[in-house]
Amino acid sequence: MRKLQAATSILAYLAVVPAARADVLFIGGTSDLAAQYYLSQTYGEIKDNNFNNLQSSGLIQNSGTRIGASTQAFTLSQSGSTMTANTFAASDAFGQVKASASAQITNSSSNLGYTSIGSYGERTQAQFNSAQTPGRVDFTFTVSGSSSAPFGTTVTRLDFLADASSSGSFFDVFGGSALHATGPGTYTFTYLGSTATPLDIMFYAAAGVLIGSPDYPDAPNGQNFTSFANFSNTFDLTSIQLYTSSNALITDWTLTDLATNQTVFNQNGRVEAVPEPGSLALLAIGGLGLGLGALGRRRRPTR
Repeated sequence: MRKLQAATSILAYLAVVPAARADVLFIGGTSDLAAQYYLSQTYGEIKDNNFNNLQSSGLIQNSGTRIGASTQAFTLSQSGSTMTANTFAASDAFGQVKASASAQITNSSSNLGYTSIGSYGERTQAQFNSAQTPGRVDFTFTVSGSSSAPFGTTVTRLDFLADASSSGSFFDVFGGSALHATGPGTYTFTYLGSTATPLDIMFYAAAGVLIGSPDYPDAPNGQNFTSFANFSNTFDLTSIQLYTSSNALITDWTLTDLATNQTVFNQNGRVEAVPEPGSLALLAIGGLGLGLGALGRRRRPTR
């Protein structure tokens, strides 16, 4: 929890890491120093001018294995003002996240701040394999979605770091050498260095609605409105390109996610996951059942 709180100063303008409180459910599964680390945050809060959290709800999870999709819907009320929020975060694949947040405010107060956040982060190790020696790797992301904020602001944030010599903490993704991007667009992170050993891959994506005291523009008293940041499609690592030290494009390589021991990218782009042997067997049995069922229907005698 100390690392979550420490990250607050780094991410102050986004406020993605709340202080500990009883009404937000925390599920701690592993240390951020673990080789595989995943973080999901879907929560909201109302606070006052002195940074005090008055009301909050939602879910924060961290685990050593990939976390499933999280959807949180809740209503918070304070001093006659109400926020109804919906937050969502999910990881579809390696370097691919969906996140959204909305806040419907009734009878807003200029003395209150309203926050609604959906975010997902991951740290894993990945190994490049190529007959040629890369001297440079370009990771390119596409961020797409929409947002609206009659009052306050919405924030869409992408952080990414590939590093052979990080401290080993997920929170290195918020450091100075990482990619930090906001809003829709195409963004590229360039790694220069050796790929002979696995790289730490750190990735964080967040969508948030941020209104009022003490950090963001206030909503006038007595307003009813809805703000949203819908990036449920998506923060996506769309391409990786490898180059030699002389800037020649390498056209034969693979990237393996060591968490799953599966190839996730090659020179042609993202590689779809191959079902586990057990899953393949179930698919075969299911297909056989469908075939036998159709055969049975064809042989059914008519009356």
